[in-house]
Parts: sequence; C-alpha cells; structure tokens
Amino acid sequence: EANGLAFGAPKRCDLYLAALGEAASVMALAIAERVRAEGFIAEIDLMDRSVKASMKYAGKTGCAFSMVLGDNELNAGKAALKIMKTGETVETDLESGLMEQLYAGKRDDVIAAL
Repeated sequence: EANGLAFGAPKRCDLYLAALGEAASVMALAIAERVRAEGFIAEIDLMDRSVKASMKYAGKTGCAFSMVLGDNELNAGKAALKIMKTGETVETDLESGLMEQLYAGKRDDVIAAL
C-alpha cells in the first residue's frame, strides 16, 4: 500500500477440514484436492489441534463450512458438515453430497450480496 499497490481482500476459506488419525488425514487431503479442483478454497488442520481448537480456528478465520473426519466418519462414508455462520450441521456423503452443499453455500452467499 505504501508503494501504491492495492491488494484485494483475502479470499475466505470455503471448507476447513480437521482429521483425527492417519487414515482420516489421507481422506482429508483427497477431499481438499477434490474441493480445490472445483474452485473452492479448502484448508486442512496441519497443527494437530483438538477438535474444539480446530472449530474455533475455522470460525475465527471466516471459513464457511467445517468438517471433522475420524474413523467413524470414514467407516460410514458420511460426516457432519458444519455451517459456520449458523452453527447448523448437515450430514453429508463424503463422495457425492459435499460438493452439493458447498455449491449451495456459495449460491446463498451470492444471493445475500445482491
């Protein structure tokens, strides 16, 4: 800014993933890759935070959604997707339902901005 350069506001994280365990970490990386390929911004907890600390961080940084992955979620193929703005959680399929929810959230943000 001092040199006359303008920087836009940083882009908001669309999905924050917290993984509990090695298998969940591998799945979180795969999900983040898939989400990013669709043009969304995904962050993965690399600091080995507790679930509570991860959710606090996701809220503090303005992420739209958060998800915690562990053995139970991997075995079920589903996880709770938390809508950070409202605190509501929606159970979503890890393979197909996640992208649907992210697109719906993005659409709602665009409509609210009009």
